[in-house]
Amino acid sequence: MLTLPSENKVFNDTLVLSKQHHPDAVFCDLDGDNLSDTVKIVRNTKNSKYGLKISFGNKKVTNLGAGEEFLGQGFDDLSWIGVFEKAPKGSVYWNTIDDGEITADIVLDEKNKIKLANDGIFIHQAESCGGGVIYLKNGKFQWIQQE
Repeated sequence: MLTLPSENKVFNDTLVLSKQHHPDAVFCDLDGDNLSDTVKIVRNTKNSKYGLKISFGNKKVTNLGAGEEFLGQGFDDLSWIGVFEKAPKGSVYWNTIDDGEITADIVLDEKNKIKLANDGIFIHQAESCGGGVIYLKNGKFQWIQQE
């Protein structure tokens, strides 16, 4: 069963589709229920911070960011997104943060290897290093740091 973040307090009536991000939507299956989910980059009109509005195929909706810190990454604004795309089910990623330290490709440990059981969302900052993959694991959103 899918559980959504309880800390998310952004109301849908304050969110508008981003005009600065292209593409501004990704279609995928985050929760593995074989229904199409839509992830859109949105701006909160109350604080001008950007986030993601996730509309699941089963009609549940949740928001990440847009003024609310999420995933323990210390950010609440996703205005920095330059690359926004689906991370396909079965893709393998290496979390490049291990015990709070950035790891080099040469020393990647198997414990940091993650194979996506369902689709995820790859976000990356344009013209610099930094970003990651947001995915669901056991009904909770997770983050894989990339670069």
